[in-house]
Parts: sequence; structure tokens; C-alpha cells
Amino acid sequence: MTDYFQNLVLQLLQEPSEQEWLEFKENYHSAEEIGERISALSNGACLCNKRYGYLVFGIKDHDQSIVGTNFDPKKQKAKGNEDLEFWLLARLNPRIDFKIHELDIDGKHLVVFEIPATSGSPVSFLHEAYIRIGSYTKKLKDYPDKAKKIWQSMETDWSAEICPDATLQDLDPIAIATARQLFIPHQYYCAGSGTKEPVNQ
Repeated sequence: MTDYFQNLVLQLLQEPSEQEWLEFKENYHSAEEIGERISALSNGACLCNKRYGYLVFGIKDHDQSIVGTNFDPKKQKAKGNEDLEFWLLARLNPRIDFKIHELDIDGKHLVVFEIPATSGSPVSFLHEAYIRIGSYTKKLKDYPDKAKKIWQSMETDWSAEICPDATLQDLDPIAIATARQLFIPHQYYCAGSGTKEPVNQ
């Protein structure tokens, strides 16, 4: 799995800049900052039709160079001396099953927060929902159009729709890599077929 996340980070670094669903940081500053970023990146991933948002430590945000980090999420404590991950989970609503991965690239330590996109309702941290605008984290309530799109995101399952003119060049390479890594054979149903019979097994 380490090789997968090494490749994932290298692919993320090909993005021209930080995105609504992607943020780079050199080092840890506070538990509150991470909580706000998790909210913003989950909401941003929803808006951008991404399966996950990513918060990557050990990367300079202005030039996206790999510098490494001394952030140790397993040892880092939040307020009240609580474990960081537990503290964050308890303050996110709805709770999302984010994952923390640690890896090394060229001898430099990196930490990756893999954050599922929300669906149907914004993710808030300490009762406030956030969103990324450019490279800045803002309160979602100041952007009602974006909030509306998140609330409406459960009405249509865009991933089940057929795109007749799409080619491989239209697919996100990060999404392809994720799908290849996580794929588990299961029954498929043809979008628009009007049947629940599996069309492939």
C-alpha cells in the first residue's frame, strides 16, 4: 500500500496548484487547523466530483517541492491531551472516515490525510462548515451557491450516469489509480437499463 500512496503523492504534485480538494502543508500547526481543512477538503471534493480530498504534510505549498515533515500524527496530542485522530473525529459532523497515511519519498517523511467527499450535507468542524477558495480556507456560509450544491449532491448519482462521448483522456489519473488499488469484484448494474439484474460478474 505504501507504493500506492507514494505514486498518489507524485500524481498530486502534478496538479498545477492547490485545489478545492487538495492542500499541501510543510508542518503541523494546530489540531483546529487540521479540523477546518478536513471540513473544507471533504466539501471541496464533493463539489469537484472527487472521491477524496487530500491534505499532505511535508510539501511546500508555494512550489510543491518535497521537503518532509516532523509531524507525527500518532504522537500528536490535541486539547485535553486527547489523541489527535479521536479528537478530530469527535468534532466533525457528520463524522467522516478519514484515514491518515505515513510514507517516505526520497528519504523525506510525509503524512497524507485521505478525506472522503461528503454527500448530501456539508461537513462541519466545531459547528462551522468550511470550503476552499483558491488556496484559502473560508467559511461555507459565505458562499451559499456552493453550500446549495453540496446539499443537492445526493439527489443525482453522477457516477452512475453514462458519458457516451468520454474517452480515457477524460479520466482523472488519480481516480484511475485509486480504482485499480481499491477495486473489489462485485455485481454491476447498467445505468439507465431499468433492471436490477447484474450485467457483468
